Amino acid sequence: MNGNTCDTQSPGILRYGMRIAGDIKKVLDGVNPSPNLEAVRAAAHAELPRILYMGDSIAFETSNFVDSFSKSAFNASTSRIMWGGLAICDFTSIREGELNTQAERAILDQRPHIVIMQAVGNNLTPCMGGVSGEDYWKKYEADANRLAELVTKTAKSLLIPRPILMWVLQGPSRDGDHNIRMDEMYRRVAAKHGDMVSDAGRTVSKAILPESTDPNDRNVYIQYAPCSQQEIDMGFCTDIGTRTAKLHKDEDPTHFCLDKMDVFTCTVKSPGTLRYGGQISKDAQAALGF
Repeated sequence: MNGNTCDTQSPGILRYGMRIAGDIKKVLDGVNPSPNLEAVRAAAHAELPRILYMGDSIAFETSNFVDSFSKSAFNASTSRIMWGGLAICDFTSIREGELNTQAERAILDQRPHIVIMQAVGNNLTPCMGGVSGEDYWKKYEADANRLAELVTKTAKSLLIPRPILMWVLQGPSRDGDHNIRMDEMYRRVAAKHGDMVSDAGRTVSKAILPESTDPNDRNVYIQYAPCSQQEIDMGFCTDIGTRTAKLHKDEDPTHFCLDKMDVFTCTVKSPGTLRYGGQISKDAQAALGF
């Protein structure tokens, strides 16, 4: 050593420094890297990686692509617990006559390496109790923290590495800033528990337009976008003549299926389902180190 500098090039120092730099970047991005990350990644690489995807109607619409892309890219299997109208509390509440929450039962049964939660913020499900205003936001954040705690608790009971909990950031709201506030909450909860986020919502925002230069475009709603090459190749370009992808129906600014759902499949090829689900799969792959 010469002062603070090693006299010879040392690969170990370089690798260690790069790892620290990577962790610093995660903190700056709003994610506090968990000391458990290496253990769960090692488990996923030693076995077949397992994904548990939970959520609402957006999860329902996009789960086929999370499943198929993850299987193709890194040989992952995907278990699904989802239905339209569900909120986070549907996965963190104990129902009458049951001993565990839905989230606990799924983790006990599937032993996932990563748990993905997609929740746009439904309020009509009974476990929400009809709350509104600031009470609504307090409950959603409390339920999100509760889910993170249940993931930790259940993993400990199984003596397995704690699965990564990945929160899906939502696409822009057409009216108001509801989804901006949801995403801010998801980032806080992820940072608090050493978890991660998937910015699937960016793929259906103004930020993906070629002319976009404003960082705020991430939170600007769009209904149409230029088709990607993947959409053209897979037959998902809504109007091949103009190479335009339709992301939402005229009367529905939230969902991506342009017709109706048949089990986990939209009855027409819908670019929004492909974009959103594809990004979640990519982020799950990166989270598990594949």
